[in-house]
This record gives sequence, C-alpha cells and structure tokens, in this order.
Amino acid sequence: MFSDWDFKPENIKSFNIGMQYAGLNINLFRNEIDDMISWDRLEYKNKNIEGTSVLKGIEVSYEQQLFQSLLAGANYMYVDAKDEDGDRLVNRPRYQTTLYVTYMPIKQIAWNMNGTYIGSRKDSSTEETGNYFVANTKVTYHATKDLDVYLKVNN
Repeated sequence: MFSDWDFKPENIKSFNIGMQYAGLNINLFRNEIDDMISWDRLEYKNKNIEGTSVLKGIEVSYEQQLFQSLLAGANYMYVDAKDEDGDRLVNRPRYQTTLYVTYMPIKQIAWNMNGTYIGSRKDSSTEETGNYFVANTKVTYHATKDLDVYLKVNN
C-alpha cells in the first residue's frame, strides 16, 4: 500500500533577480528541479518526473495605498514550465493575473476582495484546458492583538 509513496526527493536550484521601487516589484526566476514530484492523472497517483524540469518566468506586481483606508494591488506571473525533453509540464498555467483591494473602514475591520484570472494549461491528456476566473472575499475582525476572527468565501 505504501509503495505509491516511495518518491525520490526533489532537488531544487533556484535563481532569482528582482527589483523593487515605489510599490512596483519585478522578479525574474529560474527553478531547476531534479526528480520533480507531479500528479499523474492517468495512473491516479503522484510520481517523480525523471531528469531536470525547468520553470522560468517573470512576476510583476504593484501595490499602492490609495487612501488611508484603501489598499489596492495587482500581480502578473508568466511561467514557462518544461520537462527535461522540452515538453510543457502538465497542470501548470502559463500565466495568471490577480487584482485585489483591501478596505479598512475602522482599525479593527479589514475587508479583502480579490480575483485571479488563470490562463491556459496542458492537462495530462495533452489537451489545453480553458481559462477561468476565481473570486474570493474575506472580512477580518481584529478582536485583540492576539486574536483575529474572520469570515471567508472562496470561489
């Protein structure tokens, strides 16, 4: 029964270079992963991908305090994820974009709303999946310095 859990450990080399200025962040990255663990939908189990998989891309984000009680931001990420043979890795979208806003009408309450658009990706049957959008919201009450109570709705 436990033979499905026998994995080689992943070994990762990560290279990043980035800059930050006035709320703008730009990060270029390259991750080289030996024996990456990935879900195999055909066999219904996780398994190692032999060789070195490479995930490289760019992430750009911007966050700005619009008013004393309103914070807004956006994030865009592009990832080129390929296995050792140069084939796209499954279940990894090439790009995704997130927009969010946090409103604090009083010091103890924060209301966050965010939406993420997830781009196309290849599934294990080599078909491209459709693009989709996910929206979430969360209201947090800061009851004490050590206690937060929140209500969250995730799409």
